Amino acid sequence: MADTSSTDPTQQFRRATDAFRQAGQQATENGNRISLKLLEQAEANTREVFSAMRRIAEAGDITEVMRLQGDFVRQQAERASGQARELGDLIANFGQAGINAAGNMTAGGNADKDGGQQG
Repeated sequence: MADTSSTDPTQQFRRATDAFRQAGQQATENGNRISLKLLEQAEANTREVFSAMRRIAEAGDITEVMRLQGDFVRQQAERASGQARELGDLIANFGQAGINAAGNMTAGGNADKDGGQQG
């Protein structure tokens, strides 16, 4: 007798519900990771701002102040670029993992159809 669980609407609904639940959990985890990364970056940026302010306050003359400000702006631009790249890579990895998981769920559904039959 052929296994009809792969075509049973209740089983299909349960599989879909489980898949949505897992996707929701993964999205929450990914969102948390992104939030933590943003906080880490904000902390690093804040430390750099205060460090630059301290150096500027200790500067001996206006020429040194201008040099320190220029250095800070250049370093901050480099830092922002690196941070944006980090976030982009993190999001891209989440997207790729989601695509892979969706492919595995689809393949799993097909395996149930083929593997559930007794010959």
